[in-house]
Amino acid sequence: MEEMEPVSILSPFFFVNPYGRLPGKHYTLDSLGDIWRKAASSVGERIGLYAGTKHSRATFLHNECGLSLDELQLAGGWARRDSVTAYAETKL
Repeated sequence: MEEMEPVSILSPFFFVNPYGRLPGKHYTLDSLGDIWRKAASSVGERIGLYAGTKHSRATFLHNECGLSLDELQLAGGWARRDSVTAYAETKL
């Protein structure tokens, strides 16, 4: 992040896409998908944007922040416990 050039775009959005063409230059689902697919492909992964970010966040909250699987289930809005365990990888 420190090496990136600062972007000075006045926008109501916190994250802005310097190449964006829409008012406010916000990221669109298409542009995020392109970025995600390129990054995933570069490390040999084939996981979609939604599943990848949900998995990464759930795993981070569980392992780094200490949330229990019950807390994750509530925070993630999962109806079933097996959905939580599918997204939150437990690392010892």
